[in-house]
Amino acid sequence: MNRLFAATLTVLALGACTKKQPVGEVNLSPKIEVTVSNNFIPADQVTVYMVNANGGQMILGTVSPSRTQRFSYQPTTATDKFTLVAQSTNGRKLPSQQFTLVNLVSLTWDLRSNMMQFYEQ
Repeated sequence: MNRLFAATLTVLALGACTKKQPVGEVNLSPKIEVTVSNNFIPADQVTVYMVNANGGQMILGTVSPSRTQRFSYQPTTATDKFTLVAQSTNGRKLPSQQFTLVNLVSLTWDLRSNMMQFYEQ
């Protein structure tokens, strides 16, 4: 009787180990909040682009002079290297430093100093 009981427990335990567990929602492309402070001198409206290492770019939006604007970016991959580019209405371009999106939740970019701050999970 003890062997039968032990065998039954073993089968139940093995069944529990191989039972498929429900898969939670996996977010492969988290949204990143990008905040841009347009304090260019001389003041000018800028269009901000997210550019990946292969040269592909996406427009995030525009920022008026002396304003700060928040954008949301949903990447297709976090392993690429990215650069932000601000292009003024007169054609002047300012690239940011290169960065990755791994564990990144948000970033801020000050155009006058061309400094970035990163906030990770």
